[in-house]
Amino acid sequence: MEFIENVFIYGNSKKSQLINNGFEYVDYIGRSETIEKFDMINIGGYPAIVPNKHGYKVSGDLYTVGSSQLKDLDQLKGEGVFFDRILGEIYILKNNPRKNGILVNAWVYVLKDMPETYDESNIFLTTKNLLTYERI
Repeated sequence: MEFIENVFIYGNSKKSQLINNGFEYVDYIGRSETIEKFDMINIGGYPAIVPNKHGYKVSGDLYTVGSSQLKDLDQLKGEGVFFDRILGEIYILKNNPRKNGILVNAWVYVLKDMPETYDESNIFLTTKNLLTYERI
């Protein structure tokens, strides 16, 4: 029997990119955002998030996936090497008619280690608002 898990996906790995890469989701729940605050950084062509209580909520997509699909996502994300998969609270945005504005637990991929080339002037990006990124 395969277990079903909630997964929060942000940045380049949102719906269109993952579908094009052959990931078949059990269910696309809808647009959502983190409750915890993060900084979003560019790590060479795609974003990563790191917890920061003074950062911003991150917007993304919420899915339910099977345990085998979760293992595939772990491999894609480099879980345990580049990213850690943590359990976070996710708010499903109110534009979803099935699950209007509820809070759920979901897996979130956060950056494991800060890059050695960290430079606030050109690496860190924040989710200043839900749709665009702004340099700080």
